Amino acid sequence: DQASPIDTSQVKAALSGENAKGIAKKLGFPRAVVAAFRDRTFAPETLPQSLVRRTASAASIGKAQLLAYLCLPTSIPTGLSMKATGKPGEMEKTSFTDFVASLDLDEAQKARLYDGGYDNGPD
Repeated sequence: DQASPIDTSQVKAALSGENAKGIAKKLGFPRAVVAAFRDRTFAPETLPQSLVRRTASAASIGKAQLLAYLCLPTSIPTGLSMKATGKPGEMEKTSFTDFVASLDLDEAQKARLYDGGYDNGPD
């Protein structure tokens, strides 16, 4: 039996619109993060596994589905493709750390992204 490819068709909808708002609210992090998942901004291997698990759970999709979706090529929103360098239609994926650094987040918000915001006690 060939393992059928993971169906990622539901993932984008699960991370869009009102759903995205709900996920961001439920997990307590910026909508930009949910949008970045939706737009496959991140290089999947740079994401904390706990974040993938929590995002998938909040979006009511499987973690494997979310990871398979993130591994698809990043598509450039139409209208930006003229400026792109390199292969047309494919964007360089961002490391999660760089993405978080580009957001204006306080330490508590960053902690929430990396470890669910659980207070792990003093360093």
